[in-house]
This record gives sequence, structure tokens and C-alpha cells, in this order.
Amino acid sequence: MNEASTIFSLIHQTLSGDENELSVSMMCQTAGVSRSGYYAWLNAASARQVREAQDRADFELILEAYNRRRYSKGARGIYMCLIHNTPPVVMNLKRIRRLMKKYGLQCPIRRARRKILCKRNSTKSRMALEKQCRWRAESLGYPWPSVARRYARRRRECRRTSEGTLKQGVSRRHGRRT
Repeated sequence: MNEASTIFSLIHQTLSGDENELSVSMMCQTAGVSRSGYYAWLNAASARQVREAQDRADFELILEAYNRRRYSKGARGIYMCLIHNTPPVVMNLKRIRRLMKKYGLQCPIRRARRKILCKRNSTKSRMALEKQCRWRAESLGYPWPSVARRYARRRRECRRTSEGTLKQGVSRRHGRRT
């Protein structure tokens, strides 16, 4: 509810009481709202209830599309799910966003993957890369040295020497410095 609607509902509650001696114009003047605005709010009560019921029904469709395939989506993904329903539900993106905000439905923000880069003089990044290479080799069931060499060559970040340490070198394939 917005501020004017809250004021109008307070005026209506006060005026509907038994011991009220104030007039509508006096209450509206005290609250700082127009009398015509109060009467427009009063006459639109049935339209507000119909709109609220329609919003609730539309939100149920949005929630169904949001939870489809067990992963959450944003407003555009929900829009595409609604379009591909049978029968298709045509709903504006602005309405989808408004209803998501109204009922507190949020899509989690996807985070970018962090890449571990081997820098020239960084021991930490070399150790992290070595650990990552070893983990990939063990998880795939390959012997450690061959997979590490293949992984390092493919990434052109580091090369594995025969002693088991990582160092900068020249790629045999392209002749570039890695």
C-alpha cells in the first residue's frame, strides 16, 4: 500500500466509528489529501479486490514457471517458460517484474567462475595450478605426469619439467613463450 492509500484507509476507519463527529472534508484537510481522492479510493475498492485476485492468479503461473526444471530463473526466463506453455500465457515483462517484486520472488545472481592463472613469479598460483592439475588427473584416473603435461600445454600457462616442478617455458607446438 502506498502512503495515500494508507491515509484513506485510516480516514475510512475513523469515519465508520460510532462516536465520530468529524466530517469527511475536515478529515481530508487535516490529513493533507483531497476529498475527491478519498471518494475515488472508496469507489475503487471492488476494482482493487479484482486486481489483487488477478495478480495472485498471475503470480501462481509465474511461480510455476520459476520452479520448472528445478532451477530458478529471472524475469526473461520466466517469460520464455510462459510463452512455451500449452496454451501459451502472454504476460508483459514489466508485469512479471512487478509481481516478482510485490511477492518477494528473487532470482539468485550467477557468479562468474574464477580461473587460476599461472603468473610468472607467483609461487601461490603455481601451487594452485599444480593442485588443480593433480586433482583433474586423479579424478579422471590418469597417471599424474602425463595429464599435467597435457593440461599445461593446452592452457599454455606452465610446463612440467622432469623434476616435478612448474616453470615458464616455450611451447613446443607453437614456439610461443608461455
